[in-house]
Amino acid sequence: MVIETNMYNQFLEVNSTKKNEFLVEVSEIVNRNMNIEIAWEKPYKTTYSKTSENIEMETTSSINETYSNYGIPLEMALNIQKASNPMVSKNGKWVSASLNDIKSYCIPNRYNINNYKYQFLDLSEPAGISVDIMKKYLEGKGTLSGKENVFIQAAEDYHLNEIYLVAHSLLETGNGTSALAQGVMYKGAKVYNMYGIKAIDSNPLGEGAAFAYKMGWTTPDKAIEGGAKYISEQYVNHDIYAQDTLYEMRWNPASPGTHQYATDVAWAIKQAKRIEEIYEEFEDANKTFDIPVYR
Repeated sequence: MVIETNMYNQFLEVNSTKKNEFLVEVSEIVNRNMNIEIAWEKPYKTTYSKTSENIEMETTSSINETYSNYGIPLEMALNIQKASNPMVSKNGKWVSASLNDIKSYCIPNRYNINNYKYQFLDLSEPAGISVDIMKKYLEGKGTLSGKENVFIQAAEDYHLNEIYLVAHSLLETGNGTSALAQGVMYKGAKVYNMYGIKAIDSNPLGEGAAFAYKMGWTTPDKAIEGGAKYISEQYVNHDIYAQDTLYEMRWNPASPGTHQYATDVAWAIKQAKRIEEIYEEFEDANKTFDIPVYR
């Protein structure tokens, strides 16, 4: 169940808490021959929670929503994103995204309902899924089949949402069937990359394998666990950025155009669709959404 809320029209009397208080400085950003010097703060988050009970299905799930308020104007953020040269897939090819392409995916209130809302799911919060349920879901998913314990343990060890980990891996590996999921020979070693880490658009197989080799991901289990560690430390639970939603991993509204997981403008939406599909299978799963608000 998703509680739909218009974040621009509804304001709630709630407790405010600080999240990642730091001053982000971006200087010498060039966009259409303009030098822009910016300094702003990611100030606060407003929070409320609800518990949804389905008597007929005998399920109970906790749904929390937070709103992270950013000091940067939306139009300025969009122009900075444009300057970082994001990509979009058109006619089977990757090309530079237009400003309209960026607007279609970066403006938060366009996708704050239904499955698209899952790009705002807090990835640092556990979903509370049992091993048995996860096992059933992973059946027939190639190399990922039978890896339910590995995913759940990795999520616990690195403070990640286990459903997100599975969804991310399924998307990047084509349901566990890609070359990097099956294992690629690199410098005499068979290596695996379950999250597409460093698999850049121009050479995804070669670069993804090279990074897996560097990290020592020589078994599927090591790739699942090691990739989770990397995502946690470098993004979701990063000491400074703490990009704990797909939206933040893709767009980084606290420092637009920098430290972003993917170049594809639709990356967060693609991930969100898969996560929503999995959540439909797990009615008892807990959800926390963190929705950005620009000035």
